[in-house]
Formats: sequence, structure tokens, C-alpha cells
Amino acid sequence: MDENKELDSFIRKSTRELGLEKPPINFTDSIISKIEAEQHKNTAYSYTPIFSTRQWVAITAVIMSVFALAIFGNLNHETTAIAQLVDKILVLPELPVFAFSSTFTYAFLGVGIFVWIQIFLLKQQFQKVA
Repeated sequence: MDENKELDSFIRKSTRELGLEKPPINFTDSIISKIEAEQHKNTAYSYTPIFSTRQWVAITAVIMSVFALAIFGNLNHETTAIAQLVDKILVLPELPVFAFSSTFTYAFLGVGIFVWIQIFLLKQQFQKVA
């Protein structure tokens, strides 16, 4: 306990001898200007997505079309030049015929629609925050 009293008296004596340090003139203004400069530097880099919304829609449409063609399509068509080209590009093995119940189809479509709505709403929410 005596150590604490001695330390306390030493600190008080040192503080009286040295005095309090005063900040330079315009200290607050210089700090605020540095903060504003840092904020302007950060806003120079804005987020730009790699793919635009139209490109995402096109990519999704192509992928969904390929899946729909693979599952529901019939590749046994007349042999025209375009058909032969498509056959060379899309070399797909014979897939078994899938029979989905209407309940499964409606549930799958419903979940897909709700997922897209959720993505759209979350994107809008994040854009409002930023």
C-alpha cells in the first residue's frame, strides 16, 4: 500500500512539473480534413459487377434451355444441315424418360420462383444499405 502512495505522489509531482500538453492551433480542423480525405479516397473505388443483369439472365436462359432440351427434348429430327451441326455440337447419350408428378413440378417451380424473388429483394436491400 505504501508503494501505491509513493507511486501516486511521484505521478502527481511529475505532472505538476511538466504541466499539461496543449494541442496545436487548428488541431480539430486538421483531423477532420484528414478524415474527409480518407472518406473521399474510399469512395473512389466503387463496386461494379462482372456480369450485368442482362448477361445473368442470358446465361441462365441458356443453361435452362440446355437442361430442358436434355430432359424433355427429342433429338430425333430430320437430317438437315442445322440438325447435323447441332448433333455434332450436342453429343448427348440417350437419356431415360423422366416422369415427374404434377405436384413435384409445381413445387419445384414454386421454390424456384420464390428463390428468385428472395434474391431480387436481398439485392435491393443491400443496394439501399450501400
